[in-house]
Amino acid sequence: AYNLINIYETLHPTIAEYSFYSSSQRTYAKIDHILGHKRNLNKLKICEIIQYVSSNHNRIRLEVNN
Repeated sequence: AYNLINIYETLHPTIAEYSFYSSSQRTYAKIDHILGHKRNLNKLKICEIIQYVSSNHNRIRLEVNN
């Protein structure tokens, strides 16, 4: 009803990047998301996952044009 989308997956539908790694399970997952309304996609500049070595969570970076 709110027309929310996963911004990263919408902008990068074919890229298999993950935001979380479980060393005990040895699995990757997409558990972190940035949601937004689909009509605002034209205002987005960059959405990327940044590898963060000292944590099991990677960062998601979103830049928006004003």
